[in-house]
Amino acid sequence: MNHSQTPITILLNDAPRRAMQAHALAHKDKEVAGMMIGPRPEKQPDGFYVVEIVDYVAAKFTIIRDGSVTITADSWRYVHIEMAKRHPDHRTCIVGWTHTHPGFGLFLSESDLFVQCGFFKQVWQVAAELDPVARRAGF
Repeated sequence: MNHSQTPITILLNDAPRRAMQAHALAHKDKEVAGMMIGPRPEKQPDGFYVVEIVDYVAAKFTIIRDGSVTITADSWRYVHIEMAKRHPDHRTCIVGWTHTHPGFGLFLSESDLFVQCGFFKQVWQVAAELDPVARRAGF
């Protein structure tokens, strides 16, 4: 089953929503990215996955150029260190990623699809996109 055919319900808690928005709004002139954190989703009896987002970690150490953002090895290391600090019980995982398209609208570019399919391989891992200029967001 590919990502586009997987039935998913997304529960976005208020704290990570606000953190995602604040990160995007602080950088209206460049693309930024981050990771959404939550408990590992399990397939429900109805076939849906419930993805609960309980935390957000901004991806530091990214490379920004030509209207795109690259998540580096240092970015991944930082996210995992933050996850270990914030969730020492290790009951959470990366349930998806976010990035911004300031002023360009909401769509997944070829590069975005490459990242989604190459690095977020679980059928329940989601992508969120924010346009801080238009003040719009979507999954």
